[in-house]
Amino acid sequence: LYLSFLSDNDCIITADCHNLPEIAAVSRTLSVNKLDKVIMVVDDDPHVTAIVEVYLGRLGYKSCTYHSGMVAMAKACKIRPACILLDLTMPEFDGFTFLRLRPKMQAISDIPVVVLSASQDRDDVKRAIDLGAAGYVTKPVEYDKLAGRLERIVPSPYFQKADTSEVSWRG
Repeated sequence: LYLSFLSDNDCIITADCHNLPEIAAVSRTLSVNKLDKVIMVVDDDPHVTAIVEVYLGRLGYKSCTYHSGMVAMAKACKIRPACILLDLTMPEFDGFTFLRLRPKMQAISDIPVVVLSASQDRDDVKRAIDLGAAGYVTKPVEYDKLAGRLERIVPSPYFQKADTSEVSWRG
């Protein structure tokens, strides 16, 4: 695992594929988020969650990861993340179940959910959107697609618009 620091807030992380859990651990430590926007990642595949955590850190978000839909639902009630990235196919408690139960739980019913799925089946996309998903990104997850989808739902703290309410021009 190699780290190259570009500034106080940015770094480049390089590692071979066998070290993905270590990359995720490092990205959690290095991600700086001035506005504390936490994105919850729910996926049973540790390689996917490790990559997504690195992407989220680069975008300025903090992240927390859960490998079970049931555990994630319980934790979301306490953490109140800004957004949930949710896999559809997980053992025991899949993403569709999560989406179906979410509106019934007042504590998390207003949290936007973006589905991360390997399925490109139109029926799955339609079903997820019908169940309340705010977006759908297919795997393998591409940084630009994830960044674009999240930017519309939870703007990155790195790219906040400047407050110009007190700016005045003198002629």
